[in-house]
Amino acid sequence: MNEKVQLYLSQILFHINKINEKLFNIDSFSIYTSKQNEDNRLVIERCLITIGEAVNSIKKVELNNLLNNTKEIIGFKNLIVYAYDRIDDAIV
Repeated sequence: MNEKVQLYLSQILFHINKINEKLFNIDSFSIYTSKQNEDNRLVIERCLITIGEAVNSIKKVELNNLLNNTKEIIGFKNLIVYAYDRIDDAIV
């Protein structure tokens, strides 16, 4: 595994941990979607976008199927970025 792939994997892990941190005390969907939690939702969406970009970069560099569900991860990132007006918090 080359250094670029290792960097992308570390970025993915960092952003997964950041999402877990932001969701730690949220125990209901109504709290997640509340106005008070808007900043956390924005951070989570940004993390998901970054994860999708890193997965896409790995897919371009690493020919072996290093990760599972890359098509779905990249597709979800594209939904957040390009179809933002149609995305629902329940989907994210």
